[in-house]
Amino acid sequence: MIAEYKVRTNVGIGLGFIVQLLPMLAPNLFAQIPVLGPLCGWGGMILFIYGCSCYAMGKGHAWAWGLLGLFSLIGLIVLALMTDKAKAGEVQELPQQEAPEAPAPPGDSPQS
Repeated sequence: MIAEYKVRTNVGIGLGFIVQLLPMLAPNLFAQIPVLGPLCGWGGMILFIYGCSCYAMGKGHAWAWGLLGLFSLIGLIVLALMTDKAKAGEVQELPQQEAPEAPAPPGDSPQS
């Protein structure tokens, strides 16, 4: 797995799972403020899918495989069973994008 995605994966999947469980852990709070339940459900699902996408990219696959997170733990199990292209040496690291050099201002060119 590409190391740069490990922390993102753990945070996304972990927080997403916990946020989805919050309504079950504190039912009195969510009974008083009914909008919090759906907000935690959707927010947790988005975080979980983000974490699954990072997991897929960390294994050298396309981010779209992270949409398996829509199936919750079953999708995560499928991602865990996928081959790790980064471990096999097919993908070593993230491609580095270099910024193009800015042209010199017109008045700063050396004169001969």
